[in-house]
Amino acid sequence: MTFPTRLELQIPSELEQVETVHQQVVAFILGAGYPDEIFSRAELAIIEALTNAIRHGNRENPDQKVRILLQADETSLTCTVEDEGHGFVPEEIMNPLDPDQLLETGGRGVFLINEMADQVIFENSGRRVRMIFRNER
Repeated sequence: MTFPTRLELQIPSELEQVETVHQQVVAFILGAGYPDEIFSRAELAIIEALTNAIRHGNRENPDQKVRILLQADETSLTCTVEDEGHGFVPEEIMNPLDPDQLLETGGRGVFLINEMADQVIFENSGRRVRMIFRNER
């Protein structure tokens, strides 16, 4: 199996960009030949991280960029999404499973990312999230 090793993208912080990035992410993951289970989890987490970076990180300011880096090998798929916003403290994000949060319409993105990825690392004051999906073949 031949793995593409990396895909780097930089986009303006416009929600319209998500579909274009989504298509490239799908092509990259499928081209790497990862199993459907990894594909499904990675696709959801990556698009959630990208949407959060645009909407919450850069507040949809097209002058601010979002960088996406995908790296693949036989053992794992790693995706890094970085924005130019003010950052946040991941530990301060409310748990959407908390009874007081169940009816809220937002606030599930970081929870989903943590549930889908095998490992999640927030860096640069929350402006960069690295998601690792292990290939257990």
